[in-house]
Order: sequence, then structure tokens, then C-alpha cells
Amino acid sequence: MSMRSGKLLGITAMTLAVIGVGMVFTMSTQAAVAVPAPGTICVKLAKMGHTFNPVGTIGGVFAPTTGSITARVGSQISNGFAFSVVDFTSTGTVTGLGSVAFSLDKTRTPSTSTFIGNTSGQDSTQRINVFLNVDVNGKKYRSAGQVTLLSTSVAAFPPPSGTAYSLASKVQLLDSTGKVAFDLPVGQAATIL
Repeated sequence: MSMRSGKLLGITAMTLAVIGVGMVFTMSTQAAVAVPAPGTICVKLAKMGHTFNPVGTIGGVFAPTTGSITARVGSQISNGFAFSVVDFTSTGTVTGLGSVAFSLDKTRTPSTSTFIGNTSGQDSTQRINVFLNVDVNGKKYRSAGQVTLLSTSVAAFPPPSGTAYSLASKVQLLDSTGKVAFDLPVGQAATIL
């Protein structure tokens, strides 16, 4: 495995705690980042929150949920590592919506998720790509497209408590007929516990 001067070789994980320790790479600042070996399964608890705007409206209902994200570490890529999300769950009871449950839509394959060293040598950028199913008080919805959670300031791997992620773009939730029922706006979406 080659090392490039001035670049962090980080790992892709997702908001995850490591089960097992793998390799260590050195950044240009001489700080070492421990990363798990490819194939390692990582799990991290997170609190999440999304505003459910009925289509065509703003100022909808804020839905706080808690859950976990599980990822499998993948291969090395330029200045970082790839990973895939293998499980995603988050649930809560929300005034105005009822029970809300997010889960991973395993019928669709998203772009590879990544953990990449920033060119400044400070922190890393983590991009978590998934497709989601959402149950709102017994009604089933699914994300119209890929959902991306993004953090441009991830201090370490696994991400420490308090690491925040935002929705990179608006998420549309489709009902069983394929019609857009809710929009989830861009912005703060998850924080590592």
C-alpha cells in the first residue's frame, strides 16, 4: 500500500464504532489515524432529526429519532477509503406524525460511501450514501433518490461523539403510488452519540 506525502489515508466508515483494529496511516502533520481493515463491520449510535414538509409546503413537523448505522469497511481509494452501509435504523414517536421509523432500502444500490482526508490536512470528509424506507404511523414511503449524509469535519475514525452530518440535498419521500408526499430539507440531520 503506498503512502502519499501530505495526504491522509483515512477510512470510510460511516458514523461507526470499530469492531477490531486494522492499519495505521500517518498524516503530514505526523498524527496517526487508526483505521479498521477492509471487511471490518463498524457500528455507531446516532440521534437524527428531519423536518417532514408535506409536498408543496414549508415549516412541517420536526421528527427526532434515534438509532444506529452499520457499515462494512471497503477498499482503499485515493486519499481515503470506501465503505458500504449494511444497516440503518432510527425510530421515534413524533407529535403530529405518530411513530416514525427509518430503515435501509436494500433493494437499491447507492454510490460508494467515502471517508477522505481533506487537502488542508485537518479532519476528513465523510459522505454516507443510502436509499431509505420510512414508515410514518403505518404508512410506507421510500426516498425518491439516493440520500447523502455529509460531514466535512470528521476528526477521527470512528467519528467521535458530537460529529454532525447534514443532508447534502433535499430528500423526497414517495408514497406507495410513486407520488411525492414529503420533502425533507437540506441541513443538519444526524449527530453521533
